[in-house]
Amino acid sequence: MAAYESKQGHTALAKSIRDIIGKERLESRTNIIPFSGELQGLVLRETPDTPKSALVMTGQIEKRINRIIHEYRQQGKLKACGLTHRRKTLLAGPALLQ
Repeated sequence: MAAYESKQGHTALAKSIRDIIGKERLESRTNIIPFSGELQGLVLRETPDTPKSALVMTGQIEKRINRIIHEYRQQGKLKACGLTHRRKTLLAGPALLQ
């Protein structure tokens, strides 16, 4: 919304929107509590070697994935506006047997 107003030339309104959002983000920030040692095994993080072009997906899913990647790459701009990129993504589907 702030970007739209800025493009329309309403810079004061855009700044006001950004300030309100930034203030709200600071107030609603939660503390991150690390997992205790006994819960560490419940979290799994993998970085596969399969390129995105090898994935079989619908156009809608591809758009969503591209949006998440773009948002991550633009995290500096988001941070300047008091926002953060998505940090959690859950992908599920059949795995290839090797």
